[in-house]
Amino acid sequence: MNSTPRIIFRIFPQRHGWEFAIPAGKPSHKQALAYAKKMKDCWQKREWGFLEEIALVTGLSWRRTEIPCYIVAVEQSWSSSDPLLIPMGLSSKAKIESNCYNLEHELIHCLLLDNLNKEDLSGEDWIFDWHEQRYPVETPLCRIHILVHAIHACVHKGSIKQIQIAPPPAYKRSWEIIEKEGAESIVQAFRTSAATRIIESSIES
Repeated sequence: MNSTPRIIFRIFPQRHGWEFAIPAGKPSHKQALAYAKKMKDCWQKREWGFLEEIALVTGLSWRRTEIPCYIVAVEQSWSSSDPLLIPMGLSSKAKIESNCYNLEHELIHCLLLDNLNKEDLSGEDWIFDWHEQRYPVETPLCRIHILVHAIHACVHKGSIKQIQIAPPPAYKRSWEIIEKEGAESIVQAFRTSAATRIIESSIES
């Protein structure tokens, strides 16, 4: 399947044992809905172009037609790609814009996750193998973010680094490697590996 998925904004479920993630009493459900609306409006300005572009630059294909994005009513800065969670944070325009970039980051992870060997009982994940072989001395967190940040930089023509605020050490290290090797060079090396993998998979099938 090569279609571009739609992002569906929802409020993070406050049931099924996940209540611990949401501070009692703040923000309200009404505030969370309003924030999700702002995120949706911000995202719709860039949605199709970005999702198509990351598939194009990597040579990968989307496997999903819809991806739910859960807005979490907390002020922490963490986020997640599986499930796709974006913290509510502050409702200022700057924060909304920052969270849209944050959403882009997580969606790059989503595209990579879509192309793992999820049905392979051997547990082989060729994307993780590529990271390990190319950057054997780096930490797993650094390895994956070298590629994620390089893809993001290619889409934004290198300007994405400017929005990174107080990144963790692994993120900082990934940017050092990107600056040394070049984002385009890293993505092209991955794209070549991806093309080889696609050809091998088609022959096996």
